[in-house]
Amino acid sequence: MNNKLKMPKTRAEFEECIENAFMAGCNHGYAIEHTADICEQEKIGVLHYLGKISTEEFNKRMNELYNSNK
Repeated sequence: MNNKLKMPKTRAEFEECIENAFMAGCNHGYAIEHTADICEQEKIGVLHYLGKISTEEFNKRMNELYNSNK
């Protein structure tokens, strides 16, 4: 996943960045399992959203987190 970050140069671009981040948080928030470490799940979601980890790494880390609580 190649998700390059760009600095907003206008207010409209800034608002678009905020909107995109909010929507990504909403989408990821539906996948949060409340019996597992919520903060860690959110951190992993942020790394994936920013493109710092791949979808495969995201899925692997989330599965490890979920399975460690069983």
